Amino acid sequence: MVGLIHLTEKSHQISPITSAVPLLLSDAAELFKLIQANRTLLAEYLYWLDSVIDVQSTEQYISERVDSGMPGAQWFKLIVDGKLAGIFGVKSVFEEKQRAEIGYWLGSAFHGKGVMKSAIRYFQKHLANLQIDTLMICVLSENSSSINLATALGAQLAERKENYMTLADRNQDLLVFHLC
Repeated sequence: MVGLIHLTEKSHQISPITSAVPLLLSDAAELFKLIQANRTLLAEYLYWLDSVIDVQSTEQYISERVDSGMPGAQWFKLIVDGKLAGIFGVKSVFEEKQRAEIGYWLGSAFHGKGVMKSAIRYFQKHLANLQIDTLMICVLSENSSSINLATALGAQLAERKENYMTLADRNQDLLVFHLC
């Protein structure tokens, strides 16, 4: 999948005010500040949050994503009006099924502005050019914001994995949406 490699080699202008820039270890200090500012919100839906406690562990978070070894994996920081807003990743690509799994999170100051919707649409188009016709969006059952985003984009619920994870002292299902 040579074409996917090119996505991480440059920045992508998603909208006039939003860009996706390859995520680097050197982003750890700034990313940690964003995580700290949004820790309460993120703790409800992101399993990895407890392991990110300082800049060094944020470097580990970045490394685990950009060096995941998953086919087609690529991770970006989202920049809105010159500020770090969140993270967007193609977690893996399943070429034989023409699918890619994506993951993302956004700081609360950037919610409700269409940032993530634009990012998903942008990468959906680019991946379609590489014969990937379905994006998989995996969401915990209590993450109403991501569920609403997936459905607003036209994604369909394809699978429900019951009792997938206990997070924030609540047992949650995993919902797998397909966006074609």
